[in-house]
Amino acid sequence: MSEDTEQSLALDVASTIHRSTQWLLNIQDENSHGWAEQQGRVTSTLNTAEVIIALLDSQAATAGSKDIQEGVQFLLKHQYSEGPDLGAWPREVPSTDPHTPTYHVADLVRTAFIIEALIKAGKGTETQPIHTALAWLLGHRNKDHGWGYYRSAPSALMPTCFALLAIIEAHRAGMTAHEQDIKDGLKFLVEHYNTNAEGCFGEAGPLQAAHTIYAILTIQAARRENLSVYPQQEKQAIAWLLRNPDAARKQVEERILIDPSEQGNYGFMFLTEALLIRVLMNAEDKSQRGSGLTRDALSSIRDKLDASGGFYGYRVFSWSTAKVISALSVAKGEYQTFPQRQPEYSGLKAGPFILSFAVLLASFALYLTQSDQFGVLQAAFFVFLMLTLLLAYGNLREKSFTELVGNLMDIFKQRTGCKFQVPQNSRRLIRVKARSLNPR
Repeated sequence: MSEDTEQSLALDVASTIHRSTQWLLNIQDENSHGWAEQQGRVTSTLNTAEVIIALLDSQAATAGSKDIQEGVQFLLKHQYSEGPDLGAWPREVPSTDPHTPTYHVADLVRTAFIIEALIKAGKGTETQPIHTALAWLLGHRNKDHGWGYYRSAPSALMPTCFALLAIIEAHRAGMTAHEQDIKDGLKFLVEHYNTNAEGCFGEAGPLQAAHTIYAILTIQAARRENLSVYPQQEKQAIAWLLRNPDAARKQVEERILIDPSEQGNYGFMFLTEALLIRVLMNAEDKSQRGSGLTRDALSSIRDKLDASGGFYGYRVFSWSTAKVISALSVAKGEYQTFPQRQPEYSGLKAGPFILSFAVLLASFALYLTQSDQFGVLQAAFFVFLMLTLLLAYGNLREKSFTELVGNLMDIFKQRTGCKFQVPQNSRRLIRVKARSLNPR
């Protein structure tokens, strides 16, 4: 395939969705018929649910297809069929007890995603797996109408969003008995977490944008079912994201505290750019679908497409690829091709400028090697020149400076195995965490 053809495919949204869904189908486990984070690893009910949702959202597979139904059977095999957690799905982790190789703990996140996956795959809300799962989910609701990650845990924003999205999906499929539960949950979400005058959700900090995005997704899902009375809060929250584009696109991870003993807890990575695209494409204000933030998020996602068809960064995962597919499936109606990244600066032609500047930088470096007066000021000036050159190169290649540095650090990481700690107030999370030690 020629370079021009590859570039054309990389810019075509529909072709990208096709390549990525084929990659997901190709890595389905031949024995269990579930999906793992990466091919050859232990299959996971959460990964499997995320993939099934993406394949059905993109219409790459039908609910009755062999791949989907085999995935459904994999999920059903892991549902609790008795005990206090009847209907839930557990997270399975290696146990320190040699007599009990696997430790199980009921997981609200898995249960919520699997409810959505099974309903999309054709399981009716009256069937036993869905009925018992929803009963378990509603049984974990607190008196304030919010949810914690486990029974008796204080209500929090994210478990409330996860639970509401599952119940709203059941409502979409015809189960209208819990409309008041949805409305009560939305009221809790808005009254407890939309208290900032700027319109965002949750506490200030690195997770605020991700929490705001998930709260909007929940309100939008309820709006599509005519259950939301919060159009103003939705509008203000989206406006906050547009005013804070760096935070809105910053990839972050939250600790999911499903286990008081901490043995079963795990990290949940928010693929914020993909989630952000879904938020903006579902906004009532159509102008926001063509906003600079939407275009930037789509351009950034395009850059993270692996040659295999998977996404994201220097390692590809089933869950990250699934999130991107779901986002692109929403966006493809208005974006047939990925937007071209707009250079941060325009004017002088970059090529001759960079070449001239590189010669100047090399000359200055040569001078420093011959000078006996190499002090702090000289070193600082040299670093400034190098960063300026990187910035110019980044614009020539249509990359922002932070993304360019992130790419360089990713390459260095691959070569050395080093891990970088990024400050919480960094403009952009430039490291995608590997999950080999604590998979989802």
